Amino acid sequence: MCEGEYSTALDGLTRMAALFGRDALMPIVAGLRTELQQAIDRPDAADAHRIAGLAGTLGFAWVSASWQAVDQGGDDRAAALRDSRMALIALERWLRQGA
Repeated sequence: MCEGEYSTALDGLTRMAALFGRDALMPIVAGLRTELQQAIDRPDAADAHRIAGLAGTLGFAWVSASWQAVDQGGDDRAAALRDSRMALIALERWLRQGA
């Protein structure tokens, strides 16, 4: 993950919030946050397919790609967890901006 991907995800969230309204977007954001935190807390129980889909929907392409690789049998779960932590930081930053 590079700084550009991080910024792109935050910009995407901001655009989606402008289009659909922040309140409408919040359930999806909350769902991704929950899935990412659960994956970090219990990596072997993570639903890689679900995380990949939610992350991709919200513009976190690098997180989506990491979890897609896990879902397709890749064994780099450590990379997916690292990317999940970075996405959580990005989500928290975005949430604070709108507070």
